[in-house]
Amino acid sequence: LPSTGSRVERMATALLAAAGSTSAQRSTADEVVQLARRAVTSQELVNGDPLAFRLWARALTALARAGHCTEADRHARSARASALELGLDLAVAEFSTTLATSLMIQGSPSDAETEARRALLATEGRPWIGRPLAIAALTDALSAQGQMDESEALLATCDESDLVPWTMEGRALLEHRGRLRAIQSRPAEALADLLLAGHHAEEGGIDNPAVTCWRAGAVVAFRTQHR
Repeated sequence: LPSTGSRVERMATALLAAAGSTSAQRSTADEVVQLARRAVTSQELVNGDPLAFRLWARALTALARAGHCTEADRHARSARASALELGLDLAVAEFSTTLATSLMIQGSPSDAETEARRALLATEGRPWIGRPLAIAALTDALSAQGQMDESEALLATCDESDLVPWTMEGRALLEHRGRLRAIQSRPAEALADLLLAGHHAEEGGIDNPAVTCWRAGAVVAFRTQHR
């Protein structure tokens, strides 16, 4: 369709980018990049519409997963700065989570930890649909730095609403918990988490290893359990 540049169109395009990034059967990496760029062309990435800036943040995450981390980071930092000026805590949290995810892809767990903590601090004491993603990013960053006890303490703060496995957010957190359990030599628990996350990933047609790598963790947990 002809591009109008309207907010609604860019929201729809961001949704297509995020959904397309979950499987090569939906979109190629190049197509995801084109969709994400189309969604965030405007400088107006922050406004009073939580659904809009959540979708744009997810489109930027898709851009980072397609290998364009620097570009995604630039947009996310600009959007977060605007959100801070406007006092939009949810937007601060969304774009900080995008940065945390991108920084982990780039192998910078310390910086990713800072961003994930910023996201959780911005939404402390209030409901936020992206909380499981921020917790997953922080758990991943802490584990990468050898801080297993702190990762475990963080996961202990999660409740059932954070770990709903048929949501994108809950599935990601469940997978991260499974990977931590594997590192902690708790293979039975790790395998249970990873297989449940994998079941819902397959149900949703999610197979991009940049989005989910439950199989690798499950194999390690299975071999450990059956030694």
